Amino acid sequence: MAQDVLYSKTGHTLNCEIIKIDQDTIHLIARGQETVAPLQNLNSFLYKGKLFDLQSASVQEIMMELEVYKKSSQVDNPLKTAMRQYPAFWVNRNRQIIPAERIEFKDPLIGRNKLYIDGNRLDSDEVLFYGEYNQIYANESLTGSRAQHRYLELVKLGKINIFEKEVADYAPSAPTMGPNGQMMGGGTMYMGRRKVQYFNQGLGPIQPVKSINLLSVMEDDPEALGHLKKYRSNNTLTILINTLGAGVMLASFLSDTGTSSNGGTPSQGESVDVKIPAGVFIGAGLIAVGWTFQIGNSKNIDKAVDTYNAGY
Repeated sequence: MAQDVLYSKTGHTLNCEIIKIDQDTIHLIARGQETVAPLQNLNSFLYKGKLFDLQSASVQEIMMELEVYKKSSQVDNPLKTAMRQYPAFWVNRNRQIIPAERIEFKDPLIGRNKLYIDGNRLDSDEVLFYGEYNQIYANESLTGSRAQHRYLELVKLGKINIFEKEVADYAPSAPTMGPNGQMMGGGTMYMGRRKVQYFNQGLGPIQPVKSINLLSVMEDDPEALGHLKKYRSNNTLTILINTLGAGVMLASFLSDTGTSSNGGTPSQGESVDVKIPAGVFIGAGLIAVGWTFQIGNSKNIDKAVDTYNAGY
């Protein structure tokens, strides 16, 4: 992978991987850490083999030149290239691609997961990505998770790579009434399993697949942005539905408490007629509707990614 370089006004240079450039800063990875560098502190920078001189052109001119260069330079996805060239490969923490013949990932019921590369056990903390048999995996530690040696499976390969894992899915459950008419917390109810997705570009950092994270990446593709904006609009509606449902449930409890058999306030030890207010079920129904609507809305994220990756 080509090395990017920053040239500061103080005469220092920094080898790095540039992941994003905006009007004021360059976002980069250097020495394994993600950071930013203000453009005003630089004389120039080397990006994907091209030198951009900040002394001979304004920032606006540089940004225009950069956009033209991005569209004209078709830098292949290093994961795609490695999968095409090697029967198996892995990527170390210096983001170097290392070919291999055979990779085995063992996930025992008890004990730590183990990763074997060509028969040699390797600490999987040192392996950012690995690929074999046309399948690629990313170390979950790249997401900031403290999970022990888990890997996310690649499901889409392109300008944006999509990795995913399955997790248990829970939704708020309806509150209940205690034996003396007091409101009890409803907790959560199991809704099955759902897929959680993360994305990255090339060998770069991994982020959750959220519209706010994708917006800056897809800013040069109006069609993909259209799908993202539709998702964000529908997501706002989902939040309103869920908030309304929770409000209805709470209001029902506050307005309908247990009563004693003579209609007064129940005394300690006296039995009460416990009835769950109808509003609780209405509120729970609204939350279920919002939950279902959100699942359908996620298709707009998929469309945005597919549109952005089209033709890659």
